[in-house]
Amino acid sequence: MRTQRTQTEHESHNVRVVRAFMTEGVELVSAFGDDRSARRIETALAAVAHPEFELIDRDSLEFAGRAIPLDGYVAAWRHFLECWERLYLVVEGIVEHKDRLVVIARVSGESKNAGILLEDRRAAVWTFRKGRVLRIEQFTTPAEALEAAGLPAEREASAPLGSPAPSWIPSVWTATAENASAA
Repeated sequence: MRTQRTQTEHESHNVRVVRAFMTEGVELVSAFGDDRSARRIETALAAVAHPEFELIDRDSLEFAGRAIPLDGYVAAWRHFLECWERLYLVVEGIVEHKDRLVVIARVSGESKNAGILLEDRRAAVWTFRKGRVLRIEQFTTPAEALEAAGLPAEREASAPLGSPAPSWIPSVWTATAENASAA
């Protein structure tokens, strides 16, 4: 995982919080699958969350960009993951700018009902207030997240690493919609 900084050369408190909360790679269905694991995630987030914490997913079909409070975080992820057999998230990099971190990740997996394969690149902006996570805002592309964090959408950061994914592999949301209609 690479970390880019626009302020200082030392690892900030905010970067340490994100690294502690998000491992470099995780299988999301398993991570949120059982109650014990879900409670660990919720407890870890509660320990670093600001009292006004909210999760916002710009592309959510169900929530349409509305804020999800801390007590709805695990439920929202579990609902999203219902249609996935496996869904892997690998953090590729963290870009820091003032009180915001852009976490760039590769998402891959297979849907439960339709067997749809997925390879996608996503990003989230983590906003901090007084050393606590105020907001996690999820975006479709790293370029959108970088712009939302007040950074230029760098071509290198928004282009897929390595060779491009085959054009037949759908995005997260296309696969979710197709999988839901197959049920």
